[in-house]
Amino acid sequence: MLASIRCPQKAKADFASLWELWISISSPNPGAGKMFREKRYVLVCTNEREADHPKGSCTNCGSLEVRERMKLLLEEKNLKSRARILATSCMDVCENGAVVCVMPDNVWYGGVRPEDAEEIVEKHLVNGEPVERLLIPEEMSGLSLFG
Repeated sequence: MLASIRCPQKAKADFASLWELWISISSPNPGAGKMFREKRYVLVCTNEREADHPKGSCTNCGSLEVRERMKLLLEEKNLKSRARILATSCMDVCENGAVVCVMPDNVWYGGVRPEDAEEIVEKHLVNGEPVERLLIPEEMSGLSLFG
């Protein structure tokens, strides 16, 4: 059974390093690591809790619609070779739902709505510029790698 690992605030920046390490050891193809580094992975929390749960729920904040909209935009703009949209479980910043994290950039967005998807795709995935108004402050973010 895997234990839950939480990145403390000071270790958030190290997540990108962990990502690179995971890519380097998880692929049987030595050239595949380059592909993963050149592609962005958009992690969309789709964790669901009861409506009255004190932590909240990204699904109740519209994360499923955000994920579907982003997938549709990648298809429409022919960007599937540059980014991939992935559903995740809880990323431990529930109070900021719906939460989206772009890797390997280690950029965290909160309060994302379906109508924000186009801005994230255009500004961040196409032009490499984070959408400032949606950023979660660094001191608030963390990530459950397993759990």
